Amino acid sequence: MSNLFILLKNSFINSTRINSLSKGVSTSNEKKKLLITTATLLLIAAVICFMSTTYSIALATVLKPMGYLDLILIVAVLFSCILSFITSIYKAQGTLFSSKDYDLLMALPIRNSTILTSKILSLMSINYIGTALVIVPASIVYFIYNGSLSWIFFIILIIGLIFIPMIPIISASIIAVAITFVSSRFKHKNIVTTVVGMIAFLLIMILSMNMQNYINEFIANSDSIVKGLSSIYLPAMYLKEALVNYDIFALIKFILISIVPFLIFILVFSKTFKVINGELSESYKKANYKVSKLEASSVIKSLITQELRRYFATPIYVMNTAFGMVLLVAASIATLFVSKETLVEFLGYPEIANMIPVEILVFLVFTIGLSCTTNSSISLEGNRLWILKSLPIEPNDIFKGKIITNLIITIPASIIANVFFYIGLKFDIKYLIFNLVISIVFAIVSAILGIIINLYFPKMEWTNPTTVVKQSASVMITILGILILILVVVAVSVVLVKVFNITNMMIILSSVLIIFLIALFVSIKVLNNIGSEKFNRL
Repeated sequence: MSNLFILLKNSFINSTRINSLSKGVSTSNEKKKLLITTATLLLIAAVICFMSTTYSIALATVLKPMGYLDLILIVAVLFSCILSFITSIYKAQGTLFSSKDYDLLMALPIRNSTILTSKILSLMSINYIGTALVIVPASIVYFIYNGSLSWIFFIILIIGLIFIPMIPIISASIIAVAITFVSSRFKHKNIVTTVVGMIAFLLIMILSMNMQNYINEFIANSDSIVKGLSSIYLPAMYLKEALVNYDIFALIKFILISIVPFLIFILVFSKTFKVINGELSESYKKANYKVSKLEASSVIKSLITQELRRYFATPIYVMNTAFGMVLLVAASIATLFVSKETLVEFLGYPEIANMIPVEILVFLVFTIGLSCTTNSSISLEGNRLWILKSLPIEPNDIFKGKIITNLIITIPASIIANVFFYIGLKFDIKYLIFNLVISIVFAIVSAILGIIINLYFPKMEWTNPTTVVKQSASVMITILGILILILVVVAVSVVLVKVFNITNMMIILSSVLIIFLIALFVSIKVLNNIGSEKFNRL
């Protein structure tokens, strides 16, 4: 137990870098970064809490007169479990396999099961926060609307929060193990891991999109709505019974059904944990290698090649960024088989029938923003950054290499998607040209903003790339910035239509293009002014 505590403590320190704020180490820059990161996290937490509270109040208002108030608790548990499962699919591979501290940990006199448990618990830590942000507001709303519960409700709730994320995270870890085990059998294991991971995530997305149909079927074949939803995820029923009726036996069932799979997974997987990590560290070499000729290339081309190699050698990096482009292209292909009228009917807003190009543009901006690779590209240099800095290369050339790499990923996919949207939704070619230009401009803006934010909020000390790609401050701030830009696009469109009665699509798209061109000009100026200085200080 002491070894497990030490591992968890070190993992917490490494992921939060809280030791950098100790006396004699902290600087004004470190404190400023911590303040901005904390403010960003608090803002995201406040948004999640607000959404959970608002949705729960709306449900309670409708369900209480019907006698189905208990549904609030079941829906909250189901949603938090789905959220934990989806987020853990990405993180599990980087946490369990090929982490930078693997060799060090395996050299220590610590059992494999202890090391594995520490990694699983580290994986669970962020999910505890997400689970609490969803379930606690919903439970408070339920408590208020019920009006006949005592403080015992909150004691059971605290106990339940400990065990709720276990099954989703173990399920995600099993999928990660399966993907990694299959890919370790191939020569190009990183590519296989990425492809299999993408397919798995697409299947999850398809299942999620059809979840409403599955729920309706369950409910239709059940005696009641509560029983119907509970049959989807039995532990939710046990926890609901414990919370509502103070049923200790239901609470014990919930705990057992959550912790037993966790312990079985630790016991079984700890025996193959070392084997799979060992196979992942193997490399293949050609025995008949011969030097025929040497080729020289420009500095920028060499940097781009290096960036692309690192990118495709890090599956979590690819899945966390390229999936936006995969989703974009898949959605555009889908429009070849779905008419504009069907799409408008599906969205439920007939008034947007004449605004399809703007709707497509918002989706383009969103997916391009999700595919930003530069917001973690400098952090991923890690302890190898000194090698890059020691080369006779200007920082601006390094930035260009990272920016162009991002554009190689986003621009071709954006062009393909725009063409498919044009063919499928049959809007005027002038709108296609505008959307193409705006997509390219925004892709450049997104890549440059990612570099700038990563320079301000680097995370150079990490044990696995997952913490950089998914949990670093620069990534979260970039996503927040992209969402703000999307809101700007929507706000401009709404103001032009509602306030000025301008419905001409060319004027709306031109306004959006001007905004993005201004953002491009400002971002280039900022990078040119502070980029080299910030990079040299790293």
